[in-house]
Amino acid sequence: MLISAAGVTLVGVWLCWLAPYHRMSAEENAKDGLLTDEEARRKINRVAWTGPLVTFLGLAAVGGILMR
Repeated sequence: MLISAAGVTLVGVWLCWLAPYHRMSAEENAKDGLLTDEEARRKINRVAWTGPLVTFLGLAAVGGILMR
C-alpha cells in the first residue's frame, strides 16, 4: 500500500511539473483557433488544480499508512 501511495504522490508531482507545458499548449491552441478562449481557460484551470490535488491525496495516503 505504501508503494501505491508513493506512486500516487509521484504522479501528482509529475502533473505539477507538466502544468506549464499544458498551459502553453492550451494557449497556442486557443490562439490558432482550435479551442475557444473558454475551453482553453477551463483546460488550464483543470490542469492547475489536478496536480496539487493528486499530490496532496498521495501524501495524505502515505501519512495515513505510516500513522497506522
